[in-house]
Amino acid sequence: MSRTDEPSRLFAQTFRVLLNYAPRLGLNVELMKVLLASLPSLEILNLNENLGPATLPISALSELAPLCPRMKLLTLYTNTERFSILSVATPPDTPHKFSCLKVLDVGVSPLKSPALDVGSFLGMILPKECILRVTNPEEEEQAKWMAVIDFVPMTIQLYTAGGGRCIDRGRTGIF
Repeated sequence: MSRTDEPSRLFAQTFRVLLNYAPRLGLNVELMKVLLASLPSLEILNLNENLGPATLPISALSELAPLCPRMKLLTLYTNTERFSILSVATPPDTPHKFSCLKVLDVGVSPLKSPALDVGSFLGMILPKECILRVTNPEEEEQAKWMAVIDFVPMTIQLYTAGGGRCIDRGRTGIF
């Protein structure tokens, strides 16, 4: 076994990673893929860094979902800036869903895109039982997420009822 295999083997049975006050990680899709691929048993991940602007795009969640087969609680500081539901793949390239996720906590992530777009996307990748939450819903910036939180369950139902097809790019871009 090489030295590069050791960390993966060492942490393969890790169930929980919490880094609330870690130094700035500058999270991006590739870093998250490496981390999650190395931790297949991970059930709880809290990377709620809020030192500076968010660097992990919310659209990355569909790429990360297949790497999280046992994830139950996921807290991430995500970048929603310039996100559009029109940029998300449609069937047969439907975004991957989280299979076991119970809570997606966006922490203190600012909502910088329309709630309808973000909610539609999350409705495609979250399981029916999943709850979306924010850290401080009473704060003005965090209160923007309440529309998304209210919208996601309906989107999940529509997406499920439509057999995974709720996007119509020909008309409005939604449903």
